Amino acid sequence: MRDLHFSGDDLYILAGPTMVLNGDIRVFKWPAARPLLAANRDPVRFEAALTGSVSLPHGRGTNRAEAICDLPTALSGGKASWLVLYDAPGADRKEGEHTVFGDLLRHD
Repeated sequence: MRDLHFSGDDLYILAGPTMVLNGDIRVFKWPAARPLLAANRDPVRFEAALTGSVSLPHGRGTNRAEAICDLPTALSGGKASWLVLYDAPGADRKEGEHTVFGDLLRHD
């Protein structure tokens, strides 16, 4: 797991290899997770209700999605969007010495 973010009662999970490992990076949605987690008393919970898996771009040793956050709708054309940021950005995500590009991912 790389990051977690609630949107209302839904939990979005940014999942993929951590540290310097390479592999598929995906965003999963856990609908109505907040009340389920609040009521949970088990030390470990495995959830089968994950939906909406979306694959994110990644490279070998570069461009691994590290974080997601809600982007204000005023900055995203009025549509609900995540800002996705990457660690070890590749040359395709850089412009000059001080600019690094992330991605916008639309969500409901």
